[in-house]
Amino acid sequence: MNNLGAVLFACSLPSLSSALPEFINAIPNGDKVIDPSGNPWPGVGHERSYGGGTLNPFGLDFKEAGYRWTQDLCRKDSDCDGLSNGEELGDPLCQWSQDSGELPQFDVGITHPGIADVERSTAASGASMKLDTCANFTEDDLPSDYISTSFVMPSYEVPSERTTYTKFAMKVDDGEDMYAVRFDPVIDQQELVHHILLYNCDYEPDEFLEPNTEASMPCSNLVFAWAVGGTSFCLPPKLGFEFVTASPWYLIDVHYDNPNGISGAKDKSGIKVTRVPKSSVANEGYQSASYLWVGAELDTVRVPPRREVYEVTAECTFDNIPDEGITVFSYLLHGHQIARKIWTEVKRPKFECPSFCTNNPDCEKCFTEDGCCGSRDENICFGEGQCCDRCDECEACERCYEKTTCNPGGSLDTTSSSSSSSFDLGCNTRYDFDLQETVPLQEFQKIYANDVLTTHCVYDSSERTSMAYGGDATEDEMCIAFYLFYPSPPPNAASSAVCLTEDTKLNAGDGAHTCNVPGQVGYDDSLCRDSGGSDQKYNKFGDLSTWLQVHIITMYMAWGFLFPLGVLIPMSFREAFEDDTKWFQLHRALQLLGLLLLLIGCSVAFANVSLHFSGSHQRLGLALFILALFQPLNAFCRPSREVDPDGLIPTFRRLWEIMHKNVGR
Repeated sequence: MNNLGAVLFACSLPSLSSALPEFINAIPNGDKVIDPSGNPWPGVGHERSYGGGTLNPFGLDFKEAGYRWTQDLCRKDSDCDGLSNGEELGDPLCQWSQDSGELPQFDVGITHPGIADVERSTAASGASMKLDTCANFTEDDLPSDYISTSFVMPSYEVPSERTTYTKFAMKVDDGEDMYAVRFDPVIDQQELVHHILLYNCDYEPDEFLEPNTEASMPCSNLVFAWAVGGTSFCLPPKLGFEFVTASPWYLIDVHYDNPNGISGAKDKSGIKVTRVPKSSVANEGYQSASYLWVGAELDTVRVPPRREVYEVTAECTFDNIPDEGITVFSYLLHGHQIARKIWTEVKRPKFECPSFCTNNPDCEKCFTEDGCCGSRDENICFGEGQCCDRCDECEACERCYEKTTCNPGGSLDTTSSSSSSSFDLGCNTRYDFDLQETVPLQEFQKIYANDVLTTHCVYDSSERTSMAYGGDATEDEMCIAFYLFYPSPPPNAASSAVCLTEDTKLNAGDGAHTCNVPGQVGYDDSLCRDSGGSDQKYNKFGDLSTWLQVHIITMYMAWGFLFPLGVLIPMSFREAFEDDTKWFQLHRALQLLGLLLLLIGCSVAFANVSLHFSGSHQRLGLALFILALFQPLNAFCRPSREVDPDGLIPTFRRLWEIMHKNVGR
């Protein structure tokens, strides 16, 4: 085979062995997709990061959609991680199209639509696997004097700049203390609002009585967080987050993402908070929920520049937790722009079961389903007989028995209640400053006074040129985990739930971690597509669609056999023919047959692929197609080879031979 034929044969292979570049442009933010570990994944539809081989679930769905970004493909959750393909690729409203020439709604927080990312679905959608905390919420269960207050922007004109963080403060004057029981996102400009944080302030933030994009954050008491793709958040029954008259100032911090430079848009987005007066539910067994703070004192946080991985740890203990422990039901992890992973590890020392627990036969009945269902707390257990008077004498015995749904404070080790244990109370190894949210736990967790809680924060400062210090400003850093728990400590001991340790360890590890949050499970791919869907992946030639099979066969026959053989005959076998016209007839027949197959192969490709010339494979194919058409036209116009009176071949003939032979080779 001649050199050109070999090259052309090789050039026909990339269509099978690598991701087609034009497909990157056919989906929103196709060039920004990363896997759950943060690595680039240009072969979005393939199981190999750089494409080729088998298709992942998104690749199969993309093929079924005709290799186009459609409404159905956008709304589908190909990898079954609780996030639609549109939410993962920055087009949550399914408005983007390739032909529009506009940028997608968002180009931050982009994840992989074909690889399930349980951590991001937890952090970005409000719950692991879209846990709906408001499924059983009804306003009929609230007292008639409940209040819904919307903390929203005052028709704020969003700047046309790419990214804007705008803060706005407001005062709540209820006249009495309230319980917040539900938080709802109020999203006005859906194409611009990316995430919202709600804070309580210790004093009047007078610089933010009008929307402000410049001044530093004055408030540090985070109340609630929402990010694109998130939903409403409801506290468990008969629990409320306190809104007290002594601290009436609140502030919302809204991140606007405006890649299309939209101007003149006025926004009224924010958070609606449903609250009930504490006096109206005083006799209904309501309990106050509070935040447990586990993190580093701001002035102890320092992250040096040019470090791809830099881990900071903050260790805390809470000696004032009562013997029966506290119950954590939700969490919010908080760092700033260079934070990449945050988790809190709970180390629980060996527990010796008190003799009064083991010697009292009634205690076992207090923590089993056929007894009091493991807890006398009706916020945990529902049904008849869950509260037993005889269990009063069994306080702090939960850990003597197996941990179950009915006994959330039970032993993690079913074989021995005296074993030490460790687990993550909250975790996100794909932390994104633009995807912060309040996350409900699948399984509520008990925390005890002798537990050691360590919050780990991993940063990537590789693009920073100076030290990042702890602080409230966006360009500063934080390392704090907030855990919603009940019952709240008494007012005079509220500070006992706040640990911002000065004993912060810098450069404390290698940053490697796999989340170990009890109840946080993986995904079942059969929920999204037929369990046999993997059989449709392109492992064999026979699995390809008919048009693609025709395209491949005709291209291989033309470029890999007919064209090279047609070129070799005049180059190497011309003298083997006694009749000087025979080699030419065979040469012409082979080239024309190759041209016919080339026309068939290109025609089926043109008819079945809408994106003809946006990738290197297509552009190269077009160039070769033009050259192939040029050769027979060139042959048809060849000048005469008759020599002139001096015995020389005419100049035009010599030029033609040089061009025809070299292009053919």
